[in-house]
Amino acid sequence: MRRAVLLVIAAFVCIVAGRRHDYMSGREKVRSLKGRVRDGVVAFGGDMYSEFAVAPERPYHLFLLFTALGEKYACEVCQQVHPEFTVLAESVLAAQEPARDGLDIFFGVVDFDQNQGAYGIHGFTSAPQLIYIGPDRTEDAGKNLPTKIELPANQIYSVYTQGKSADAMINYVKDKTGVDAAVIRSKLFAYAIAASVMLILGLIVRSVYTNFDLVMNRLRRKRVWLAISFLFYGLSVSGMVYCIIREPPAFSQERNGKITFFHPQGRQQFVVEGLIVGGYDLTAAICVIVMSQFAVTIKNGPLRYVILSACLAGFLVAYRQMVSAYAFKNPWYESWF
Repeated sequence: MRRAVLLVIAAFVCIVAGRRHDYMSGREKVRSLKGRVRDGVVAFGGDMYSEFAVAPERPYHLFLLFTALGEKYACEVCQQVHPEFTVLAESVLAAQEPARDGLDIFFGVVDFDQNQGAYGIHGFTSAPQLIYIGPDRTEDAGKNLPTKIELPANQIYSVYTQGKSADAMINYVKDKTGVDAAVIRSKLFAYAIAASVMLILGLIVRSVYTNFDLVMNRLRRKRVWLAISFLFYGLSVSGMVYCIIREPPAFSQERNGKITFFHPQGRQQFVVEGLIVGGYDLTAAICVIVMSQFAVTIKNGPLRYVILSACLAGFLVAYRQMVSAYAFKNPWYESWF
């Protein structure tokens, strides 16, 4: 009998030892998060992540931005996304609209220097990462929490493909919570930009008016329009419109330090990739123009043939590089050249 009692006591001690202490209820978590909101977001440092994002009994929706804002990391995308995420959070909070299930919505920032453990829980090795953690109505009994959690794809928002702006991210919030909030930005900066643009336009108009004959003489020059044509042609063939809309990274860098300028997928591109392809196109175009408009007018026969040959070689090399780049992006394409 005594032995049985000792076994029961030992089992009870093991169960108690395997539980967390001082865990919070759902209402306490909501109250605590509301008290920690600063500029629309909550800074998740230390053990906060496990208690508010991993433990059960979470009667709220949670959007978390993983960043690496330290200067030593040189994460330019983090510097771009972080203020937009703050605008997103403030806009949703200003709407004062609960989620479709009536629960609160919180936004948090998990910086690498402040909480490396949270990165380890999800296996994140890069930043920024924007994730969504839905409500969990399971009662928190104080059990030990998992140390590794693999998030499904629909809980991870890609700032590279889905957008870095608050206007793009708010669609993700609407999809998860049903809240249709308008993005609210400070109009002071917009007014300052508008005033600056109007001032510059006024100075340009005044300058043109006082020097009208000189300006018209300059505009009649063919070289001016040739340069403008090259500019628009380069912008169109380099995919700069895509880069302005999608805001892709300049290039990709792997863990071993290898830099990749060309995106492996056919419908996506890096900024440097567009510049390289645009350079190939411009080189080919310039070679054709020089060969057809200038080289043929050279009276010196040997010099004329040398320039024609150089232009033809430049065109063929540039064209070959363009074909190779296209074949790399589209493996199904078989080139004859």
